[in-house]
Amino acid sequence: MAIFRLNAAAQNAACDAIVDLIDVGGTGTIVVRSTPQPAVGAAATGTVLATITCAATAFGAAAAGVATAGTFVEDASVIGGTAAWARMYNGTASDPADSIFDMDAGVGTETLVFTPTNVFVTDGTANISSMTVTVPAE
Repeated sequence: MAIFRLNAAAQNAACDAIVDLIDVGGTGTIVVRSTPQPAVGAAATGTVLATITCAATAFGAAAAGVATAGTFVEDASVIGGTAAWARMYNGTASDPADSIFDMDAGVGTETLVFTPTNVFVTDGTANISSMTVTVPAE
């Protein structure tokens, strides 16, 4: 049985390193899509429902291995559909070379949480209520 545990400093450093990649080349973006979600590193699939811009510094410093996103610039011209997943890009935003990570999206315990619903209406607004990135200790 293999055991691998990070101390708090290493856990925070790993989390900070991941989220700092978002700020490379400018302001990061989140492209929200319908299903199906592709394999990691594969070309994006599903309809693009919204493109949301991150704050100039996308995430604050990690604490206990968790980095919390700052504010987002809402997309006020979304395409109708149900958000299922999203891809985070750095400031150069070419797919998939500059993608940082993929995540699930929804209204509850998903990584990317929308308010009040993840069902978008054409020409409506996409508003992210919260987002965190976590590097577990084990």
